[in-house]
Amino acid sequence: MKRTIALLAVASSAFADKKPATLGRAANDTVLVEAVIHVAKDDIAKAVGAPLDEGILVVEVTVTPRNEQKVTVERDDFVLLSTSNGQRSTPFEPTQIAGSSTMVVSSKQGGAVMSENRQRPWGGLGGMGGPMGLPGSGGTVGSATAGVSEATVKAVENDGKENPLLAILKRKILPEKDITEPLSGQLYFLIEGKQKLKDLELYYRSPGGRLTVKFAR
Repeated sequence: MKRTIALLAVASSAFADKKPATLGRAANDTVLVEAVIHVAKDDIAKAVGAPLDEGILVVEVTVTPRNEQKVTVERDDFVLLSTSNGQRSTPFEPTQIAGSSTMVVSSKQGGAVMSENRQRPWGGLGGMGGPMGLPGSGGTVGSATAGVSEATVKAVENDGKENPLLAILKRKILPEKDITEPLSGQLYFLIEGKQKLKDLELYYRSPGGRLTVKFAR
């Protein structure tokens, strides 16, 4: 009997670990922000409708104006932070993730270029044009930063067919517009390495001040 109870406890624990992240909320007098983050590959693929390359995390966001306010939603007002290692990322555009282009990364520290620009294929999806080619653990890309190091990215368009993933991301990304009613969509961030939900925070620069959404199971 004790063995059966123990097995049931283990099974329940394993099931609990697979639960999606709890909905995070933050609000002020102007706006309410609700968000769920997906960090596991299977959860990301289910949310998007296709797998994404390593390091891209998906946040599903709903922005709701309060007190009859009109709110201008802009994706760059959001920042995803990893408190475990200090990485920060503003949202990536669909063309940065799935466009037919070449990524040129320039790493800087204290205003000086610390490494050579390097070109990597950008915008592949396994089986749909090859891997995306993210950088190694020594740097950051796109709109992400770690510590005092900064990295800038420039996408150079190449000839080639459009990645099928691009249309999916364009359809699901959070729109940029003026709203008086709730608006929902996805945001795509680059945070390298394994991340725990408790270490991830979403910042939103709202008209009424900065809001912080924390994620937990």
